[in-house]
Amino acid sequence: MSRILAIGRKEFVHIFRDPRIIMSVFGMPLIQLILFSYALNYDITNIPTAILDQDKTTTSRQLIQSFSASGYFAIDKRISTERQIDDVLTAGTDKVVIKVPTGFADKIAKGGKAPVQVLIDGSDPNTAQTAAGYSAAIAQFWSGKVVAEAFKRRGLVAAEGIQPIEARLRVWYNPDMKSVNFLLPGLIAIIMMNIAIVQTAMAVVREKEYGTIEQLIASPVKRYELMIGKIGPYLGIAIIDIILISLVGIFLFGVPFRGSIFVMAIASALFIFGSLGLGLIISTMSSSLQTANQMATFLSFLPGFMLSGFVFPIRNMPVVLQWATYLVPARYYLSILRGVFLKGTGPSILWPNIFALVIYSTLTIVASALMFKKKM
Repeated sequence: MSRILAIGRKEFVHIFRDPRIIMSVFGMPLIQLILFSYALNYDITNIPTAILDQDKTTTSRQLIQSFSASGYFAIDKRISTERQIDDVLTAGTDKVVIKVPTGFADKIAKGGKAPVQVLIDGSDPNTAQTAAGYSAAIAQFWSGKVVAEAFKRRGLVAAEGIQPIEARLRVWYNPDMKSVNFLLPGLIAIIMMNIAIVQTAMAVVREKEYGTIEQLIASPVKRYELMIGKIGPYLGIAIIDIILISLVGIFLFGVPFRGSIFVMAIASALFIFGSLGLGLIISTMSSSLQTANQMATFLSFLPGFMLSGFVFPIRNMPVVLQWATYLVPARYYLSILRGVFLKGTGPSILWPNIFALVIYSTLTIVASALMFKKKM
């Protein structure tokens, strides 16, 4: 035990005497969290919109006001000719052009159909789909309102008969549908996997480059003692990082935490152990810090970011990639975090993901112990 503590103390001294390492293990996770939370935002609002109002009536202005008041369309330009539509969309200054044709108000007054053209820039499919959905919903709502007013002017009460089926929507777990509530648990998984693997991988390789590995080889330290002493400090740092990131997410971004701290702690410990083991495996396969850094990034950040369900839904991936996601531990940890944070899900539902992390951590720790030799 004394030898393990001595190695761990040596690693702690090395970490805290180098400002760059301190920044990478404590500062970078928080910076990445804040940057990703603000940059990765699926909440599309205030879509730049131009208006071509050829009718210029009170009715057309009311329709335009409905789009503006929705909060989804930011009307920042009014054009006067159809030729300008192509100029506006080509330049990319506006993503949507709403064209109200001449005779719009007259057709409504006569009870006829009054088409309104919504032209959308499809170069950004996500924004285009959102704009199409919002514009259709606004048009439908406004149409129902116009019909109801027409019946009312005739002395008829037909508002209930216009739409006999009324959908009453209630969103559970994320009622405001804030992207940050969905993204932050995933960010914890991606950031922690990257930090744990990269730092651990470089810890042993650093001994090789500095030439101090010979001292460890000549010492009476056993293989498992050297391994535990090396990963111990990074285990503690990873736990501190998870606590800091979670607190920032809860208090700065308002992400709810509805589940069990115990469940999150168990899942986090398993995930971190597995990541540290993978980092040690990489360290035994690398001869330089540059190689270790590249391998760690390739095996942690890229799979975690692309194949965990963090950004891209797994169900929308090709079948081959869907099967590949089962090999990405961040997939299971991310599911646990989202369940714990947003739904308050317990172990009775999360146990398959927890069991997968048990297998992952066991395999990586055993493999790293077998590969981790004093003479490398």
